Amino acid sequence: MIEISRLLKYDMNLLICLYVLLQERNVKRTASKLYLSQSAVSKQLTKLRQVFDDPLFERQSKGLLPTPKALALEPKLEAILLHIDQLSAPEQFDPANSNRLFTFDLVETAYSMVFEHVFPTMLECAPHITIENRDWNEASIHRLQKGKWILVLAFLNGTNAPRPISKACRIPSVTPSCYKTPPPA
Repeated sequence: MIEISRLLKYDMNLLICLYVLLQERNVKRTASKLYLSQSAVSKQLTKLRQVFDDPLFERQSKGLLPTPKALALEPKLEAILLHIDQLSAPEQFDPANSNRLFTFDLVETAYSMVFEHVFPTMLECAPHITIENRDWNEASIHRLQKGKWILVLAFLNGTNAPRPISKACRIPSVTPSCYKTPPPA
């Protein structure tokens, strides 16, 4: 069980400072890396010493020497910060293992092009996905206005090739491909 009252004494900035101090073993370089003054890093180190009830570092002519407790904290601290960093990292799309539902709202004239050119490649790259098709209607426009879609395929300029429409980029033509990460713009 997580002991909330004990966690409240930890400040994320203190943990980051300790991690960088363990990496750099130098207050000046740590301050530079964290965009802080040396004085601010020294104050954070004072707080860290109180939290962990340990000096954490001994001053030496070449920098800081971590205490045994600081060295024991290093791998745990790295793991915790990595997990926290991953909380806000964008989820990577892995088509081969994805089981996402992809919903397409299509006008009637688009079915043959999409079924023939887009869906086979999608299913080859992502065999476990589910594709749902709906007829284009007023609700489709509402979803488009609300930004509920990742991609919109439309026929533009009288061509028969589907083209992606997006606020981020316009690509002149589309060749269905598999991407583990978003395709380059």
